[in-house]
This record gives sequence, structure tokens and C-alpha cells, in this order.
Amino acid sequence: MAYERSYLTENEELLRALKRGRMRRGKQVFGIAVLVTIFAGFGVYFFSSNLGISVRRSELIAIGFLIAGGVDYLILHFWERIHGWFD
Repeated sequence: MAYERSYLTENEELLRALKRGRMRRGKQVFGIAVLVTIFAGFGVYFFSSNLGISVRRSELIAIGFLIAGGVDYLILHFWERIHGWFD
């Protein structure tokens, strides 16, 4: 019986380590998504003439990217709580 208990303890530690790794990778993905969308928004806004986009349209596209970046940031900020819902 003692053997089974230590085996279960080792498996629980392994599962916890895997969960920490998944959470860290998830945070990294959303962190990269935040940076990419914010830089894309500023890039579209500042380089709209080079891209051949009208000023009004570039403002709308940039606002859309910035809103997406804000939502990604909120997901990253509340990651621990959101991830806890699915466990």
C-alpha cells in the first residue's frame, strides 16, 4: 500500500509540473498576441499612406487592433481565474 501511495504522489507532482508548464506557455502566447496586435495597430495607423489605406479606414483598423490587444491583455491579466474554470 505504501508503494501505491508514493506512486500516486509522484504522479500528482508530475501533473502539477505539467499544469504549470501549460499555464506558462499559455501566458506566453497571449503576451505575444498582445504585443503583435498593438504593434499591428500602430503600424497600420502610422504607415497607412505607405499601405495605400485612407486615413479614416486606417483609424478604424488601428482601433480594432488596439481593442483586440486590450482584450488579449485582459485575458492575460485574469489568466489564473479563467484557467481555473476549466479544471
